[in-house]
Amino acid sequence: MEICDPARDEMLDLAERLAELNDEQWNSPSLCAQWRIRDVLAHVTAGAEGAFGVGAIFAGMLRHGFNYNRWVAADGQVRGQQDPGVVLNALRNAAVNRKAPTGARPVRSLMHVLIHGQDICRPLGIKRDLPEAHLVPVADFVKDDVHIFGAKKRIAGLKLTATDMDWSHGAGPEVTGPAEALVMVMAGRLVGLDDLSGEGKAALVTRR
Repeated sequence: MEICDPARDEMLDLAERLAELNDEQWNSPSLCAQWRIRDVLAHVTAGAEGAFGVGAIFAGMLRHGFNYNRWVAADGQVRGQQDPGVVLNALRNAAVNRKAPTGARPVRSLMHVLIHGQDICRPLGIKRDLPEAHLVPVADFVKDDVHIFGAKKRIAGLKLTATDMDWSHGAGPEVTGPAEALVMVMAGRLVGLDDLSGEGKAALVTRR
C-alpha cells in the first residue's frame, strides 16, 4: 500500500510545473531576494536529498562567519549554477526514493518544499491549487516559528483566518484571505499581503 507523503507529492508537482521553463525564466528573480528561480530549485533539491545535515550546516556557517543566512544564500547560488534539467531530475529522484517519514520531520520537509515552491511559482505566474491537507499542517507549524521565519512575532496580537479552508489562529484585529497567502506572509513573503484583507492587515504591513 502506498504511504501518504505530502512532501513527495509537492516535489513531484513542482518538478512537473517547471519542466518547460526557458532560460529567461530560470534566470529570473524569485521571491527570495538573493536567488534566481534556478537557485531556489537547487536549494529545494539539496534539501530533498538530505544535504543539510548538522555537519554540513556547521561547515557552511564556519566559512561565512557563522552567519546562517549568508551561508544559505551563497550555497543556493553555487548550487544554482547546475543545469536546471539535471536539478529537476534530481528532485524527482529524491521524491520517489524518500523513506517513509517519521516523527516531526514530515512537516518540516513539507514546509520547505511548499513555501519555496511558491517562491518559485508566484513570480512566474504559475497558479497552484495547494491541498488543504498540505497547507493546514504547514500553517500550524509556521505560526509558532521563532527562528526560521520569525512568524510568531510577526503575527502577535492578530487573528488570522483562512477564507478557503478551515484554519484560523490568534486573537485581535482580523486578517483574512487564502491560506496560501497567510502562510507566505507568516513566512515573511509580504507579496502575499496583496491577497489579504481585514483591519489587522495594516499592522502586518509594518512588520518586516
